[in-house]
Formats: sequence, C-alpha cells, structure tokens
Amino acid sequence: PELPAPADLADALQRSTKAAATWAGFSPGRRREYIEWITGAKRPETRETRLITTIEWVAEGKTRHWKYQNC
Repeated sequence: PELPAPADLADALQRSTKAAATWAGFSPGRRREYIEWITGAKRPETRETRLITTIEWVAEGKTRHWKYQNC
C-alpha cells in the first residue's frame, strides 16, 4: 500500500523539481523503500543524512537499492 511521505521528505521534494519528477514516476513500493529507510532512523542526525541522500539519489533516478540491482 501507498505510504504518505513524511513532512520533511515532502518539503525536500518540493525544493528539488528533478527529484520530485522522478519520485512521481516511482511505484508505491519504490517510494515505500525510501520512506521506511528515512523513518527508521533512530537519531535526528541520521534521519537528516538519509533525507539528503534520498534527494540526491532520487534526483539521479536511483532506486533505494540501486547498488545491488546489477549484481
């Protein structure tokens, strides 16, 4: 099922049009992978780092587990 994007992720996506366009094209499952990764952080610093990484990767068109897709 579709998970709603947390407020901080939604704000970051609004600031990056390229990331927002890619995000809109992702399937609900691909979005869920990122949302669960961000919200699973225990410390605020970790959450912020994951949020920044998410925006960078999504802007580049990368899925959450892009490193392991061509193994």
